[in-house]
Amino acid sequence: EESSTTHNKDGWSVDFVRGAALSNGLKEVAYNPTSRVISFQTQDGVRINIYYSTRTIGTALDHPNQGKTQLFRRKCSSQNLFEILQNPRSHTGKGYKKHPQNEEERLRQDTEYGYGVVVDEEEDLRNCILEVDEQIEELAMKRKSLLKSIKRHDDNRMQEAARMREKMNERNAELAEIIRQEEERLQKIKEEEDRLQKIIEKEEGLRKIKEAAEEQQQRELAQRTCSECHSVFSNEHTRDQHFRDRHNLVLPLRKSQHIKPYIYSVCEYCHLEFETMYSLDQHKDAMGHWKSHT
Repeated sequence: EESSTTHNKDGWSVDFVRGAALSNGLKEVAYNPTSRVISFQTQDGVRINIYYSTRTIGTALDHPNQGKTQLFRRKCSSQNLFEILQNPRSHTGKGYKKHPQNEEERLRQDTEYGYGVVVDEEEDLRNCILEVDEQIEELAMKRKSLLKSIKRHDDNRMQEAARMREKMNERNAELAEIIRQEEERLQKIKEEEDRLQKIIEKEEGLRKIKEAAEEQQQRELAQRTCSECHSVFSNEHTRDQHFRDRHNLVLPLRKSQHIKPYIYSVCEYCHLEFETMYSLDQHKDAMGHWKSHT
């Protein structure tokens, strides 16, 4: 049994045949991949046609008695191949031969495989059938390969679609998280704005209260301050008393003084009225309005 590395299924490979012929010093003269035949020629002109797919070997040579003949040997082994390449006239005991019957037939058989070479019709048909079978098998293998490629492409496309869906889901989840965080940030900003607004309103209210209190204090201070010497007193009554005693002026009555108070005494010198004797004495001491008794 020959190894599969040197043969193509039941036949020989072209490289194997060429290597065997080269090792025997033969010259390659023709090669027809359609008919699965490769031809070599020896130095003495013998033509060897090797049908490598069926292991059929044909030798075209000049027989001493029969003239130009062709001997076919079928189902040769690798050992037969080397023996025939070494000696094209050797016999394997399993061949047949044909030679042209007349000159006209001989001329018709002057083909690309050698002058006077006869190609067996049965062998040619078998080669055609083998070629068709191989083409069918090759097409089936191509179909199988294409189906595998289509399935692989579909699987890759489905995997890519699944990866894209996964990425889209992850991206949507990221966007949802970003939106949620942004909403939380906006909510915090709104809450902070509301808090600041309340603080501002509170501060504004406090400011107004403070301004009102300051205005009230200013009014009260103005009411307790002497407009002449800017002295400040504890109440308006004391200020008015100071105004009369110190500056000899009578202030107009305030709304609270529309009812004339009870008069205890009058200054004999300037005729100012006082509610108490103590106030009158203070006035006299301050203004020197004491009169000596005669």
